[in-house]
This record gives sequence, structure tokens and C-alpha cells, in this order.
Amino acid sequence: MNYNLARQKTVRFFKCESGTVAVEYVVMAAAMFLALIPSFLYVASGIGVKFSTISDYFGGS
Repeated sequence: MNYNLARQKTVRFFKCESGTVAVEYVVMAAAMFLALIPSFLYVASGIGVKFSTISDYFGGS
């Protein structure tokens, strides 16, 4: 590959802004996902405790 051609493609790649919106959406989705993980774990453990309590009430193991 020609050095000038590689340089031109690299410059064109860094000047192109058509994918920036998609990247921003991916970053926002990842941030929301990371923020929701602890809440899912908290709710899941709370539900497990409730089911255990109900099971014990009805004579489960």
C-alpha cells in the first residue's frame, strides 16, 4: 500500500463524524447498564428473601 494512500485514508477516517452519534448512544447505554446492575442485584436478593420467608411460612424447606 502506498504511504500517501494510507495517510489519506487515515486522515479521512479521523475527519469523518458520521458515526459519532452512534458511539454516543452506545456510551449512554453502557452507562445506564452499569448503573442498573447494582439495582438488579439488590432487587433480586430482596425477592429471594421474600420467597424464602413465604416458603418458611407455608412449611417449606
